[in-house]
Amino acid sequence: MIRNPIFCALMLALLFCTVAVAGSGVELKDGRTFSGPLIHAGDKIGVATDEGLMMFDRVDVARVIEDPAAKATPEQRREYRQAMEQASRARVPEDAMKVWLAYLQERPEDDPMLQSARKQLGMWTSASKEGKVVWSGKLMTPAERDALAFAALEKLATAARLNEAGRSADALVQLRDAVSKWPEHPGIQFHLALAYQRERKPVDAVKYYRQVLEQHPNHVPSLNNLAAVECTRRQFLAGVPLMLRAVELAGDVVLVNDNAQRTLLRMEQLGLRGFEHERTKLHNATMRLEAAMNERGLTRWGTSWVTRERYEQYVAGNRRIQAQLEAMAGEVAALEQQVGALKMRIAALQHQRLVAPTEADLVRPAEYDQDGNLIRPRRIYPPSTITKEKIDLMLADYFAALALAEESVMERVAEGQRLKAGLVEPPQVMDYLLLTEAGDDIMLYRQERPQERPAAAPTPQDDDDGAEPARAKAAEQQSNSR
Repeated sequence: MIRNPIFCALMLALLFCTVAVAGSGVELKDGRTFSGPLIHAGDKIGVATDEGLMMFDRVDVARVIEDPAAKATPEQRREYRQAMEQASRARVPEDAMKVWLAYLQERPEDDPMLQSARKQLGMWTSASKEGKVVWSGKLMTPAERDALAFAALEKLATAARLNEAGRSADALVQLRDAVSKWPEHPGIQFHLALAYQRERKPVDAVKYYRQVLEQHPNHVPSLNNLAAVECTRRQFLAGVPLMLRAVELAGDVVLVNDNAQRTLLRMEQLGLRGFEHERTKLHNATMRLEAAMNERGLTRWGTSWVTRERYEQYVAGNRRIQAQLEAMAGEVAALEQQVGALKMRIAALQHQRLVAPTEADLVRPAEYDQDGNLIRPRRIYPPSTITKEKIDLMLADYFAALALAEESVMERVAEGQRLKAGLVEPPQVMDYLLLTEAGDDIMLYRQERPQERPAAAPTPQDDDDGAEPARAKAAEQQSNSR
């Protein structure tokens, strides 16, 4: 069954020789509205809605809602969308009015989008006259704006405490509500990214860290944490430049520098190539901090820092243990050589025992039958012949010596394990460290708003809107930081 409403509508138009035209829908006399491409078929008007094709008697239709964009060229629609996006970013209605005034002045009179542009200008002009403000892309009264901002800041303060306590899941509940009330606040964006990062949701974390950096490109906590996200998921092309930028801005911050070292270690472990320039810069930055830390009496120990005295204790202790281990390794090697020799001698004796005579065989006489015929002559063995009994005694001695040697090897190995346990290995913690303090410039962010509103500018309108064309006058605007 064909369910595409537009396809059905076109097929119906072809079958009944009707005309399909662009439109956005119809409004019936009973007040109902249906949206979709229109089809004119005699005394019927069809609308290809999402639910299917709907036909109405022309006498029941109050008016046809035409879509100006359907008559516009792709270039005209693109320019209109650009104006819409620019106006939506306005801080005050007057800024949006300037956008639409400039748009109207540049468009020819036959542009199908002019009517929609004039309506947009009229909407923003009315908002200016009514004293409304723009908040998060929406028009509202100052009181509504202040209520939303206050509620968002309360949520942010609660979420910041929860994030600090490690309760990122609870912080997300507060932050999702806060960002819906104040999407542009970088403090909300930062803590939202931090909570998502701790909840192992890197895509969402990246989204909000980048929103912070759009407003504050040199925000070190966001640079550091975003680099950690990208490098952890092996997106080094994105993460290494961020880490390098963070080190350039805050090379004296130990945590940032430690993350730079972790980045170098990860790159070395993975054998990455093509980052020679960045690798050199990160290495130089870590060396500079290490030199500065040495002057303060601290030395890098793996991925941690220890006092110089503690470092020397670790090194001296490890050297003593290594010397003991080397000596013990020589003893174990000699014992293992002895064990090998004993095993070879035992194997040779066991093979010799298979053909060796017994003590009885050495003195066994010749054997005759009843008739005096020789059945088995007496065998004469050399004086140096070793009997099975002697071999058994020798094997017992060798097995005892082998057991003693193997026991000595096991004792030396166990002693070596105990010595190794005393070694102080430099830690190699590869998890990145996060900066959780956003900073006052982020947390105390205030969106600018006008202190005194200028007089509203008259709006050019077409005859269909019942208003006369006019020019907007520039007005001075004083702003303070909220």
